[in-house]
Amino acid sequence: MTRFYFLLLLIFISSQALAGSRIYLIRHATVDIKKPGWCSAKVARDYKAVYDTALIQTFNPRLVLDKIDHSDGIDTVFCSPQFRAIQTVDILFDKNVIRKTDVNLMEFDYPVSRIPLIRLPLKAWLVCC
Repeated sequence: MTRFYFLLLLIFISSQALAGSRIYLIRHATVDIKKPGWCSAKVARDYKAVYDTALIQTFNPRLVLDKIDHSDGIDTVFCSPQFRAIQTVDILFDKNVIRKTDVNLMEFDYPVSRIPLIRLPLKAWLVCC
């Protein structure tokens, strides 16, 4: 089963479908890129640059939509302008849904430290350095 990471999408269901609007949070699909494991700061920076433009892994949209009450009544989706978030929206919803990107929905972008000659797990470079 495909895992979903970081919260990037806000989905509003039309008030016509329910008595009131509801907000669902959906994470973007897993990015289709191999993690380098233990690596240098340069490799971590390069990975991060590729990650931001990589395609997502294919997934079955029904696995997500079946968990949302009245998913067929969704008329507007708010999402991050990140490529992976937009790809996820495009797979989940047809072209009749209004997609609005909002920079305020982007994840925090921490820079990778420039500590030379040290190898750390990729996660350490992306979270703490």
